[in-house]
Amino acid sequence: MARRLAVGDEVELLRVRGKVLKVLPESGVALLHIHATSTTRWAFLHELAPVSASTSWAPTSFPSMLQHWQVHSCPTSNENLLLFLHGLGDTHESLFTLGQAMQLPQTAFASFRAPHALPFDLGYAWFDHALDAQGDVLPHHVPDPRRLQSLDQVVAAWLDALHTLQTDYNWPLHRVFLMGFGHGGTVALHVVAACSHRLGGVVSVSGALLSTATVSPSSTPGLVLHSSNDPLIRTDMFTATTSVMSGVKAKSVPYHPVALSNKDEMSSIMTFFDQTLYLRNLALEQQADVFEL
Repeated sequence: MARRLAVGDEVELLRVRGKVLKVLPESGVALLHIHATSTTRWAFLHELAPVSASTSWAPTSFPSMLQHWQVHSCPTSNENLLLFLHGLGDTHESLFTLGQAMQLPQTAFASFRAPHALPFDLGYAWFDHALDAQGDVLPHHVPDPRRLQSLDQVVAAWLDALHTLQTDYNWPLHRVFLMGFGHGGTVALHVVAACSHRLGGVVSVSGALLSTATVSPSSTPGLVLHSSNDPLIRTDMFTATTSVMSGVKAKSVPYHPVALSNKDEMSSIMTFFDQTLYLRNLALEQQADVFEL
């Protein structure tokens, strides 16, 4: 099948891997970054073979904290990858069902299970949720070093996982999206803030940055849905999140919890993906005058 090259695509040139930096279709050439030598060079389009992204993942290739998931490959084309992070006390199964219902075009998705099992089979947590003397969850604005240390550990695991997806399974990071709920949304935002590469996008539902002190500017686009009546996360924490992450926009609703069964909330999320997903024109590529690799 014919396919057009795009900036960011992974390709092979004489068995050497590289990333497309620029395409000049009228000249029949592309500028590549060669991974092995960290150099750039021009190559003819007919010399290049696209490297396909894979969803056949080996659990042991990922950090030990992230070895439980469900993954679904798109039947038409895997151009994007959406990674789900569930909320506190949940499992990966519920968001896998959501991914099936969303039916995002040309998008594979995977739902990951958090690493920390809660007692009494109450689900899983991404990080230490920190309790007060009465056993209640500490609000996110209350500093707690254990919570931040636990969060740092899982963020580091996610950064390793993203590296694995890029190097072992050929996923360009600018086409990888994170979508998290509550705890998972907080982790997703911190991963984006800590990542040195621009990702495809991030969606956080009722999750905010716990700390903005060490956050670097990020160009990754994002959407934060939150309640103005959230008992654990104050509105100023959502404001601080969007102020340090320039590509992230926030939408507030007056009720709690935020429910994706609400048409308005789900519409906002689907609009975000409509604006940020990379989509090939598969019908156009079938035409005879499209250059074939």
